[in-house]
Amino acid sequence: VNSSTPGQVGWEVRSPSLWKVFASIYWREMLAGGVFKLLGDGVNVVGPLAIGLIVTYVTQVQDGTLVHHGVVVSEVYKTSHYPSSGVNALTFFRIKVINPGVPRQLYYVGWKEVLRNGWVVAVVALVAALAQSTFSQASSHLVAMEGIHVKAALQAMIYRKSLRLSSRTLAEDPPAATESTTTDGNPK
Repeated sequence: VNSSTPGQVGWEVRSPSLWKVFASIYWREMLAGGVFKLLGDGVNVVGPLAIGLIVTYVTQVQDGTLVHHGVVVSEVYKTSHYPSSGVNALTFFRIKVINPGVPRQLYYVGWKEVLRNGWVVAVVALVAALAQSTFSQASSHLVAMEGIHVKAALQAMIYRKSLRLSSRTLAEDPPAATESTTTDGNPK
């Protein structure tokens, strides 16, 4: 780019790109809006996958084919529906006897079983739905606000330009009246 004035040799005339100006000014906000949109769309996949896991869990519980994948600690033989005082509150739900007199195994729940549990998957699906709506709302808000900023900047620039143009035209002398028209602009 040459520092000469227009009309001189070496002066390159090109139209400015408004998109480059927008990108250089608003890139951070648009990038954040895009990241929120991407996160929202990514979390949106969790719901349908969770429904499949919940249906599988309920089917296995109803059929009695649910396999526990925890670490077996001991076998518990109870005749009542409540554990003895020697068992802590975390294992209470796992050793509750449904059929008194039938031996049950006491085990600690592992991660594999936690992730297959229908109740845990339902909570994960709820959290994913809340996260998806939050990310989508944040994305829409950021993009809308930046659109408003761009619109206001363009309107201010056009208004400022129109004020400069009208002041230049007022400063010039009006054209002289010709013989074919009168001073009020009507033909003779």
